[in-house]
Amino acid sequence: MCRLLADPNLTHWPVASIAHWAARQGQVIASLQTWYRYRKLFGLHRPRCAKPPPKPGLRANLPNQYWHADITINKTGDGVRNYLYIVVDNYSRKILSWRISGRVSAVGCVATLCAARAKGRGLVGRSCPLT
Repeated sequence: MCRLLADPNLTHWPVASIAHWAARQGQVIASLQTWYRYRKLFGLHRPRCAKPPPKPGLRANLPNQYWHADITINKTGDGVRNYLYIVVDNYSRKILSWRISGRVSAVGCVATLCAARAKGRGLVGRSCPLT
């Protein structure tokens, strides 16, 4: 038990996870309270692992400054794949346009972008290649 609690490969694991892992492996079978008691008895204080701060991503300061286009696969129960094309505004996180298609193609992506632009939310002065 002391060896597992002091193992440098397991320092980021909570005591409860080590206890359950050791029980599944058949190494030490003891209650969780026993693990905590022996940790205190051995003087093994686990370091607190703080999460690293989130990395700054692409952030917009104004609406329509940046758009994100994504394709998501949706597989139905009968095995048919449908592809959801979506355009999202980075600033407001609103869905500007979406489209469902049976196959992946650049035409579907461009059509979704053109639909978002046609709603009056897009960049002014640029023509859509599909219109």
